[in-house]
Amino acid sequence: MKIMDLREIKKRGYDEFPMEYYYIEPTDSRYSMTHHWHEELEIIHVLDGTLKLSLDDNGITVYKDDYLFINGGTLHGGITDNCIYEVIVFDFAYFFRGMPAFSKQLAPLFHQEVRFPNQLPAEDISARKMLAQIFKAMQSKEPNYEYRSLGFLILLTGYFLDHKYYEPVENKNAREQRIKSIKVVLDYIEHNYADPISLEELSALAGMSPKYFCRFFKEMTFKTPIDYVNYYRIEVASEKLKDPNTSVTDVAFSCGFNDLNYFIRCFKKYKEISPKQYMLRLQKNHP
Repeated sequence: MKIMDLREIKKRGYDEFPMEYYYIEPTDSRYSMTHHWHEELEIIHVLDGTLKLSLDDNGITVYKDDYLFINGGTLHGGITDNCIYEVIVFDFAYFFRGMPAFSKQLAPLFHQEVRFPNQLPAEDISARKMLAQIFKAMQSKEPNYEYRSLGFLILLTGYFLDHKYYEPVENKNAREQRIKSIKVVLDYIEHNYADPISLEELSALAGMSPKYFCRFFKEMTFKTPIDYVNYYRIEVASEKLKDPNTSVTDVAFSCGFNDLNYFIRCFKKYKEISPKQYMLRLQKNHP
């Protein structure tokens, strides 16, 4: 059973308006941001706490009131610290490609020759106000919210073009090769988490020595390879524990743990409660 996908393919909004709003807090099932990627543009607004992210081969920390842009195709994952944040995910090209007035100017963005910067200048209040209006409209879902959201998105895009808030994608081939290596490894973990996985297997998949691979992998994900394997297994386990008819032991063994006590220790490490307590909390919230 496949629980989570490295490449996230979800229907956003509805057919005529493919834009989706998410509000993420500690009790949300998506709170722990495992590494994934998608074709759509993602904008994150941190409401409280901090969010430490890896974006392809770059690390960035986002603080309260910050906005972050994640360009389509970017491999990203994060570590939350008492963080509450909201997200908008949408197909940027869908809204602009069919408009002659925009398509020529925005073609480099569509072709990923340039990209939006991950963060705006801190002093740019105007852009932040437009972003706040987009989030407000999307969160409200009030009648005609689509027009307000799209209207402010068009204003924001024009503002970005005026201020040249885009940057060239440099060293594209070398960069793509690095990202491809890590995606191959993460995809392997995604499909084989229930089986034994060794450092030697993962480093061979990446075409690197174990020592260099460990350093490279930690730079990309903030975790050692084996730590990430256990982290991913616990994320899958937390999904499986939502089934009230399952048992902690069955879930542990189905997720690649051959020692129940070790599974419980790992679960507490990442979720800060035991698997049994986690199940009881789920039952209380969803009787």
